[in-house]
Amino acid sequence: LAPGAQTSDFVIPTTHRFQKIIEQADPLTEGGTLLNKNDFTGYVPIGGSSENGYLSINAERAPGGVAILDINYDSNTRLWQVTKSQAIDFSAVFATVANCSGTVTPWNTIISCEEYTSADLQNDPRFPYEGSRDFNNDGYDDFGWAIEIDPVTKTVIDQPGGLDGPDK
Repeated sequence: LAPGAQTSDFVIPTTHRFQKIIEQADPLTEGGTLLNKNDFTGYVPIGGSSENGYLSINAERAPGGVAILDINYDSNTRLWQVTKSQAIDFSAVFATVANCSGTVTPWNTIISCEEYTSADLQNDPRFPYEGSRDFNNDGYDDFGWAIEIDPVTKTVIDQPGGLDGPDK
């Protein structure tokens, strides 16, 4: 695009094409719908491919969430296809809240970060987690963590040296 005055218009050059892959409230293939207030979105390639991978989408809300889509680029139609979509089950780590920032690791996992700590939420009536900092009684504050997710299995990773099972 040629430089020009800034506007609020979304301009796509004629050499490019826009495709909506998914939006809030769309059904996920494995049940449920894509949550609203989407934030960090990361692509994890399968075997270094730019045409086959996993798309991770954070939901910055309470409770929080992450959905992972298996996506493949069809070079004939020049469109992305979603072959599977699933919400991550965070019940093993109690829950998440306001999944905001994130990253794709060099070893091809997803890190999803909670925007608020348990101390931030403890006395805030706007959130459903008012009152306690450790709802699941594991000895740790429940919120304010970075959570590593395996996009292949769509599960929270059990960290070495952590609690037994998935960890924040």
